[in-house]
Amino acid sequence: VSLNNSVNIIIGDSGLIATSNDLITWNETIYDSTKNLYSISFPDTVTGYISGGEQSNGSNIIIKTADGGTLWNTHLGNLHTGLLNNYDKLKSIFFTTPNRGFMLGSHFLTHLYETYDGGVTWTEQYFHNKELDDIYFYNGQSGFMFGNNDHLLSTNNTGTGWRYVDKSFPNGRIEDASFVSDSVGYCVGDYGLIIKTVDYGSNWTFLQDSFINTQANSVHFLNTQVGFIGYGNGDIYKTTDGGISFYEVYKNPYPIPKSIYTINFFNDSVGMAAGWY
Repeated sequence: VSLNNSVNIIIGDSGLIATSNDLITWNETIYDSTKNLYSISFPDTVTGYISGGEQSNGSNIIIKTADGGTLWNTHLGNLHTGLLNNYDKLKSIFFTTPNRGFMLGSHFLTHLYETYDGGVTWTEQYFHNKELDDIYFYNGQSGFMFGNNDHLLSTNNTGTGWRYVDKSFPNGRIEDASFVSDSVGYCVGDYGLIIKTVDYGSNWTFLQDSFINTQANSVHFLNTQVGFIGYGNGDIYKTTDGGISFYEVYKNPYPIPKSIYTINFFNDSVGMAAGWY
């Protein structure tokens, strides 16, 4: 995540939190080596939240910063008593304001938790009978939950109600989403899946999956025409025509696949891709 042009933060397994001012030199800290950190959300440049944990013994974790990521403190609130299943992995967290946020806890099933007080208290807001991986709001009112079995749910009332989206494309896990405006967005996923909406997510167009037969893990669009997709084999592809065609801009030089799990641009010319192998 990029807070501004000079503060960038990435998270990872074994409690890793790394910060950089120039995207070249990174300062690494280990918050808790027993916890994997899965998701990060900053509703503004100073307030941020990270969710993570392990899929055993209810050892989940939420940490919070109030100074732009310099200091992090455990901020679980009443979550343990609020969790209906202690084996839930806190896979995704997203705050629309510094105090209003959502979090997905999933382990074969999915519980959506909601807070209005900056994570002090959490209540279950929605239950889904399939495992979902991510929650994403592209404005203060509208967003999506997505993940396994090609399930895609949408809301246009700040999460008060959710509905299935009829996508009419092949089955598979949806891995990531990127919206460049309230109406235009893209999702990617299994088997190179790429879909696009131009009407606020009401309808989705299946673009293509034939040019590379591997999982698409990440997507980031700069505008309605220019975007990037990172793949499970470590390659990165680019489009300049809104997804009509894609071409390779980075070829993984290593014999072992190095999956690209996130792509982020800090302005129109400077960006970063990160992953693991």
